[in-house]
Amino acid sequence: MFDFDAIRKDGAWILIKSDDWFKVGSQDYRYFYGFAKTVEAKEIFGFVPKNGTNWYLVIGKKEPMVIAGCQIHHAMIPEHQPTDRADIYFCK
Repeated sequence: MFDFDAIRKDGAWILIKSDDWFKVGSQDYRYFYGFAKTVEAKEIFGFVPKNGTNWYLVIGKKEPMVIAGCQIHHAMIPEHQPTDRADIYFCK
């Protein structure tokens, strides 16, 4: 089970599958791997959107991707870094 409070505080290396495809450069990705932290919507916007998600996953440090919590289909904290597959975007 995920400890979202720990991920918010300390972060974790995480592999996620999103509900939709995201374009990075010229390629589409649905899987993302990197160091991530959860962030409340209020920390990003200064308010909680009425009909939107209330938390986001910021994945990557140098060039982070921000993915709405409602767009995360599957998530796991793997024991090892995934193999270099064409369908996984390794967030920097």
